[in-house]
Amino acid sequence: MLFYLRVTAVWHPNKIIYVVFSILLIGVPSASITAPLGVRSAHIGPTMQCITTSVPGNIEVAAIIPLINDTAIFLAITYRILENTVADSPVRGRLSVFFGGATGLSALSRALLQSGQHFYLVAVAANLTLLIAVKLPQLSPVLPRRVHSPWPFVDQRNGLPRFPED
Repeated sequence: MLFYLRVTAVWHPNKIIYVVFSILLIGVPSASITAPLGVRSAHIGPTMQCITTSVPGNIEVAAIIPLINDTAIFLAITYRILENTVADSPVRGRLSVFFGGATGLSALSRALLQSGQHFYLVAVAANLTLLIAVKLPQLSPVLPRRVHSPWPFVDQRNGLPRFPED
């Protein structure tokens, strides 16, 4: 929400930007709701513990849509700030300002740009880590019942004790 307010402030009179980012603002929680609504779980025997039994294939939408939103906001704010940069050369000077090597920005613009870069780095790292964790079969949240069970020597079908065979 903070970056939505930031992008609408930086692009203030532009109604197209306002509409596009309003749609993205609504899309982020809408996509994120797919995770808790799509995952299925079941009780472990007679206990009150649960395990994940199925994860739908579209679960990565919960990480992709926020990534798209963060990227769009970062690019929009960066473009607007660099558009108003005073630089000797149009492209090289703006790239130098973007990477922090040259001056040409006011203190407010520099703070907006640097805090946006920090946020975007953290957001991309977190969302990519989540996407990798969801897509790797070795890290599947659906594990055999015995792995999830707090009592590995309890039969999951009837709750009675069982003893391992050596």
